[in-house]
Amino acid sequence: MMPIKIKIVDWWNNDFYNNYFIQFLSKRYTIIQSDTPDFLLCSVFGNQHLQFDCIKIFFTGEAITPDFNFYDYALGFDHLKFGDRYLRFPLFFIKQYQKALKLAQNKHLFQDTKKLLQRGFCSFVVSNANADSIREEFFHLLSEIDFVASGGRYKNNIGEPISDKLKFLQSYKFNIAFENSSYHGYCTEKLIEALGAQTVPIYWGDPMLKEGGGDTIINPKSFINIQNFRTPNQAVSFIKEVHRNDDLYLHILKEKAFLTENLIEHYENKLEKFFENIFSQNYKDAKRAVLTQRQKSLFHTHKSYIPPPHFKIFKKNKTNYFSSILKIGNPNL
Repeated sequence: MMPIKIKIVDWWNNDFYNNYFIQFLSKRYTIIQSDTPDFLLCSVFGNQHLQFDCIKIFFTGEAITPDFNFYDYALGFDHLKFGDRYLRFPLFFIKQYQKALKLAQNKHLFQDTKKLLQRGFCSFVVSNANADSIREEFFHLLSEIDFVASGGRYKNNIGEPISDKLKFLQSYKFNIAFENSSYHGYCTEKLIEALGAQTVPIYWGDPMLKEGGGDTIINPKSFINIQNFRTPNQAVSFIKEVHRNDDLYLHILKEKAFLTENLIEHYENKLEKFFENIFSQNYKDAKRAVLTQRQKSLFHTHKSYIPPPHFKIFKKNKTNYFSSILKIGNPNL
């Protein structure tokens, strides 16, 4: 198999061989962990990537648009078309969420409706308190209908945080599956896990999921999207109706989760072609980022230009932080 020298930086952990992309690529290439890599896998947790002059492949599980001045290729949530330099590959496709994905693909196949209807009202699993205030507001609104079991570290009301999220969600008819922020294309594992638990997700987040927008992977009829309602109170009224009407509840639950068959295989085929295109090119031709190494080193040298961690600024402003930096106008650039 073709040898590929890779290093991972700015990632959420340092476990090289347990990395989803390394495991995926190892089935097709001889992957060599190297401090002098030809290819750099990088994410948003730092700026160590600026120290390397090689082909950089960016991946984000955050609500961040990749800056192609710094990265040659990217994978993320955004619905972008940028030739062969970008592939939409949401976080929920990586290995740790594939169990939920597989369960979600079959969630509409059930026989024992009585057991499903006898479950508790609604679950809520949140540990990160830093999010849009609508999530907490909706938790309190739904709590006026019936008890909402909060199993995370945030607003926990069941005694202690849960250890198995899927198992916990399976005990309730609904799940509050809100993203931390609303950002086009930003649909995380939260919705997928709720679907995989055979519950009806109550969703807020990606505006493109409204009425099947974006690439229409997820069936808009399989969950309750509160962004389809004019006010939170209107959404609550509908949820109350669904909760009390067994036929209406089961009608939603019987909807397929996805509009694309064999979803994991479909996206992994896309991922294989994405990397194959990068690795099969002449190395110089595969290099695409426009900033020179000298320009990148200036960003690394002048720490004031990059107040780490930059991803928090991205999430707050919902803008491309690096692009805004370039507009500051360093005379050496």
